[in-house]
Amino acid sequence: MDNILILSKDADHAETLKAGLEKTRHFGVTIANQGKEAMVFFDKIKISVLVTDIRLKDMDVLDLLSYMTQKHSSTPCIVMTDHGKPWFKEKMAQQSLLYHIEKPFKISSLLSAIFVGLTLRDEGKNLKGMTMASLLPLIEILQKTCRMEAKAENQKKGYLYFNEGVLIDAHFNELRGESAAREIAGWEGIAIKFTELPERRTRTRVKTHLMDMAEACWDKNEVIDPADDAPPLCDEVETENNASTAAGETVSAIADDPPDDVEILSDDIQVENSTPVAPHETVPAAADDPSDDVILLSTEIEMEHNVPAYPAYNEYDPVGRPNMGMEMYLEYYQLIRKPFQINTDPAFLWFGEKQKEALATLKYGIQENKGFLLLTGDVGVGKTTIIKSFLQGLDKNDLAVVVYTPVLDSLDFFNYVARLFGLPGDFTTKGAFLDAFSEFLLKSHYQGKRVLLIIDECQLLSPSLLAEIKLFLNFEKNGSTLINICFVGQLEFNDILLNPENRGIRQRIAVNYCIPPLSLNETEHYIEYRLAVAGTDKKIFKPNAIREIFRFSKGYPRLINIIADRALLTGYVNSVRQIKKSIIRECVSELDISPAGKSGLLKKK
Repeated sequence: MDNILILSKDADHAETLKAGLEKTRHFGVTIANQGKEAMVFFDKIKISVLVTDIRLKDMDVLDLLSYMTQKHSSTPCIVMTDHGKPWFKEKMAQQSLLYHIEKPFKISSLLSAIFVGLTLRDEGKNLKGMTMASLLPLIEILQKTCRMEAKAENQKKGYLYFNEGVLIDAHFNELRGESAAREIAGWEGIAIKFTELPERRTRTRVKTHLMDMAEACWDKNEVIDPADDAPPLCDEVETENNASTAAGETVSAIADDPPDDVEILSDDIQVENSTPVAPHETVPAAADDPSDDVILLSTEIEMEHNVPAYPAYNEYDPVGRPNMGMEMYLEYYQLIRKPFQINTDPAFLWFGEKQKEALATLKYGIQENKGFLLLTGDVGVGKTTIIKSFLQGLDKNDLAVVVYTPVLDSLDFFNYVARLFGLPGDFTTKGAFLDAFSEFLLKSHYQGKRVLLIIDECQLLSPSLLAEIKLFLNFEKNGSTLINICFVGQLEFNDILLNPENRGIRQRIAVNYCIPPLSLNETEHYIEYRLAVAGTDKKIFKPNAIREIFRFSKGYPRLINIIADRALLTGYVNSVRQIKKSIIRECVSELDISPAGKSGLLKKK
């Protein structure tokens, strides 16, 4: 039997939770009122899941989590708090062994979270350990002032510096400030240690809020297979004779930690014969924490992020033993696989009329060598799915790469693109890059190959980099463009293009398509198709339930998946074979989704 440890300074609340959990007869339940007492229980008995308050009598919950990452890294932890954003409590279940549940909550919600944790533990293929992205929002909630040392499973080591819950600085290898923070934020399987913030660490060199940084990490995972270890910045599509660097390829450390008498004036440390390191690439063997006497001035970048994809909850058998896999859940609805997973499984690919038009428009643009292409749409409308389908349909001779996060300065961007296409990627001047890239494009042209660069999240492009990208259309031969560039981004990119300085780019965009959400009729077909692929032709969702899903999702596929998946879980827990409108309303209430305006789950800040 699994043992659940409840750690709460409120004894009455702990007893209430214990009574509710023991009614299921699934668990043994132990109560602790202090963090040190909980540590003693960990040493005496095997704890399957820890359920803890965010504020304890004798210690900070982050100190307890530090202990767990070092001593019990495979034990799922559920943090109870009255703080947090809806997307945060949703994301924790899939991302790591740390989960957030907001008070007040039902015992059934806690049970669901516990079974999620046990499923992650038992299904080793999904186990990521504690992730940095799941810890960052807790630090903001607790308003911590400290230095955090973080070690990843591959022995990378970095440092984050916080002042009253605000990330002010970071250090990893040669990276400083914003760039170091974004690298560390994507780490998984971490062990952490907290110490006092050094007195000299008072200058703010990071502008992105912790919640936003966690969102950014989770958003990238939306386009990655869950089995992958970490989200890359770029993908490579089938190419011929392409020797480019693969996403996530290990890059040697550029420089050691600076000596105490060195003043660093930029994140971009130029070292002779060095290769620029793109954000989120794997870098081995971090240097020690820099001396507190060193003055570090980082490049500060302001950016917006998509709200991430949300995981479907795992489930349990409400009348029998806990279901640690998916067998009982699937059997209950006679399914062979989960129909509403967020990840883009090609088997579930279904397009409405407008999505088909968008795909056809992109194909036309590259076939006709139109130069600049633009695909925009609101968050969750399915841009990533369309791009993946588009890439899969390219000819084998097409050379196509994707840059997923274009937050780079111009020279780093040039080198990054060069490396994706198989060039050395160590250019020190723009002129050197343009010469080499021109030669590469001409060679590809003579070989009958079309070259395509896709820039995702294009609304994050800096004005200066956007202006530099316009130069790419100067690559032509006999009036024929040698490279096509497809911008993919959110609706605000259209507003960016209206700025006077971007008139040249706006006028060069030959193909422009904005993806709308699905209609009510398309939403019904979308749900039925995914259920059919999952193995059933039964009408699991009543017509009024589908109308309710559409009312709350507005036809956004991501929200449709979130609501429908939660509805199946709720129906299963309550032994309901056919989902009706009342279940949908219960689910959207739990998910904090409103029918008026845009849902909080898709809202940009």
